[in-house]
Amino acid sequence: AISTKFNADFKHNGKPPDIQLVSSDLVLFLVHHHMLAEASTNRFNALLDSLRPFTTVPETSNFLNIILHAIYGLSCSEFQPTIDTLMTAVCLFPKYGLQPKRYIHPSSPLFSDIRYQMPLSPLMTYVVSSYYELEDLAVITSGHLLSLDVSTMSEEMVEFINPVYLKRLFDLQQRRVDTLKRLFAAPPDLHPATLRCDFIAQKSLTRAWSLYTARLLWDARADLTVGEIERTYRTLDDHVACFDCKCALRERVKGIVIEWSEEK
Repeated sequence: AISTKFNADFKHNGKPPDIQLVSSDLVLFLVHHHMLAEASTNRFNALLDSLRPFTTVPETSNFLNIILHAIYGLSCSEFQPTIDTLMTAVCLFPKYGLQPKRYIHPSSPLFSDIRYQMPLSPLMTYVVSSYYELEDLAVITSGHLLSLDVSTMSEEMVEFINPVYLKRLFDLQQRRVDTLKRLFAAPPDLHPATLRCDFIAQKSLTRAWSLYTARLLWDARADLTVGEIERTYRTLDDHVACFDCKCALRERVKGIVIEWSEEK
């Protein structure tokens, strides 16, 4: 089989391909010698030194395809590689003398390809990003790991992950939990006393707020959603008779939701 992208019709700056690579599953890729030589620090794992008309690359076509797309600065999204395939391909970059940081940054096609697929496997993405210190990708991915339990990580991942990035993830989780507790520490504001709801009566809302908050924060999670917050206090809202107390409660919840939504 011949690659649908890297074939005889594929030109770079008007130049036709001048080298033929064959993947381990026998797919032919026609590319440019100078592109691989300029990209690689080890002459593409010394494969460019071969004098044979066909150079065999010991990788399957799906991985080689991603590597070549990265070298040429092209997106491989049309082939719909899975996130696991993308990240495994990234792990092969050093083998072929390619620096992951050079090809995975916010303005690169490969970064976009990974970012699109990342929510399907954020842990693997974060682990690989940490290992190669792909800061921007790691930051984006961390938002999908707010509930990560390190016990769910395989031994291989634990060994592979950069400990600095693992600590950052734990710090992020703890910071969000601390923020959550701070946001709920203050009950709704008291309103001016009325004949139907004096300051003593308003204390019932304060006590109810403390009770609902204790339930919500019993197992405080960094990934607590805005929806969970709103549902919890909607129940309390239904039991508040005083209109002014309702307004104070809703204003307090609204403020919490806005600040929590903006928390990074």
